[in-house]
Amino acid sequence: MVGVQYHQFRERKKPMSLLHLKLRAMTSDKITNRDYEIFVLKVLFGFYGVTLAFGRHGVRGTYKNHIFETKEEAKAFVCKTLRKRLTAPKRIGCPYVLVKAKVSDAEALDAWVTPEQVQRLTTKPSFPLPSHPIL
Repeated sequence: MVGVQYHQFRERKKPMSLLHLKLRAMTSDKITNRDYEIFVLKVLFGFYGVTLAFGRHGVRGTYKNHIFETKEEAKAFVCKTLRKRLTAPKRIGCPYVLVKAKVSDAEALDAWVTPEQVQRLTTKPSFPLPSHPIL
């Protein structure tokens, strides 16, 4: 009985991400329908963790975790990853478009992404964006 009461009143804290970007590449015929997410978290001992989640939209995809000692190393990795996503029209036939961007209160999107990358990712997509919010 004590264990149940403890469990009911225990606070659960979700990790606060410093940065969360969600990109989507979709053609009008929906043959290419991919999601790509980037999460940046501050993890134990002051390290920074970058998680990449990617795959076909609506299907559980692949997750890759990377750990960096400094914030600058994590920023460089995020910029390098976005630079690769911007070459999507040559590789897969359609561009990735920024669907969701969330940064922590203490951070700014400009600190993680170059203005040129933001401009290229926020151009009007060739597919309709969903009217409901994406989680």
